[in-house]
Amino acid sequence: MIRALAAAACLLGAACSVGSSSADARQAPPVAAVAESFAAFWQPFRTALLAGDAGQVATRTRLPLEERGILPDEPARRVARAELDSALKRVLAQDSGMGRRTILTNRDLVAQTADVSRAAPGLQVIGDSARLGGLEFARERRRWRLIRIYIAED
Repeated sequence: MIRALAAAACLLGAACSVGSSSADARQAPPVAAVAESFAAFWQPFRTALLAGDAGQVATRTRLPLEERGILPDEPARRVARAELDSALKRVLAQDSGMGRRTILTNRDLVAQTADVSRAAPGLQVIGDSARLGGLEFARERRRWRLIRIYIAED
């Protein structure tokens, strides 16, 4: 079981010790450093997202933004800058899937996730990838960006 989890982490971009030299291990950033980098990105991104400031969100987004359905066979769509505000409103209004007894929207999930430097419900930060509800992020050229959103078809 542990070996399977380690293999999955390797596939997702985490540092792998299997077959790596000690020099490789020293160069790989610790998970805490990755979370801190994401934390530095998250605060201004979260503030702009909750304020509905699509201009500020756009500066922290890889455009065109990829929009996918929640099922794997649903086709991807590209969201241009002009459509970003509308797409963000749609993803924030959707169920995050994290509510236990009631619907917890992605907006609610973002609002309650102020501190990403420690474990938070619904938050996954592994290597250069992160996901919170219907929002997916990647660190590219040392900068975090929103790269994909997941929206259920009505």
